[in-house]
Amino acid sequence: MPSWGLALAIFIAAGADLVSLAHAQPCTPASVDGTVCDDDLDPCTDDRCDDGVCEHRSVGFLEACVPVLTPFQRVLVLAPFTARFATQVGALPVGDPPAFTSGQRAALVNDLTALGAQFDLVRHTLAGRDEAVGDTAQNRATAALSDTHEALRLAALVRALVRAAIRVDQFPAATARELERSTADLGRGTRAVKRDLVRLRKVSQVFRP
Repeated sequence: MPSWGLALAIFIAAGADLVSLAHAQPCTPASVDGTVCDDDLDPCTDDRCDDGVCEHRSVGFLEACVPVLTPFQRVLVLAPFTARFATQVGALPVGDPPAFTSGQRAALVNDLTALGAQFDLVRHTLAGRDEAVGDTAQNRATAALSDTHEALRLAALVRALVRAAIRVDQFPAATARELERSTADLGRGTRAVKRDLVRLRKVSQVFRP
């Protein structure tokens, strides 16, 4: 059985999984200038159509935006991992109690799906896709915190459900170890995002070098 663990110390991941998070809306000759377009996965660029081309211009006060990069990159790793984890949980074998049941599996998949949706909301805010929030890391962190709190609640719920099933031996030992590892990674990663955002929210001023 392949490992489901996640090395959350690697903050930047490249490839199709991350590109899929961009909710691509390509520009066409008919696109109105200024329309939000493909996210280039750089939180400090403003992605807008200009003459049918998606332009990615740096925000006006770049120094005040750059600190948001760390939590943004964490979420870029957490979101696709959560989606893969939900798929893997959905494929777990089930049986009659005291085995892992179809109801427990469905509950875990639902919670992981909801967790992935929260990560996507946080990504959207940190990427500057909400014009009302503004360009500074401080403002984006403040706006993203409520969704991060909900993500943390869901991550804790997923781990509690997994641990409850492990305690009554509903999984083979190897599966139990992988589930425990993955849920621990999700919790640590989500807490790290929250710590980053709380720290950024407290920043009162960003000085130019």
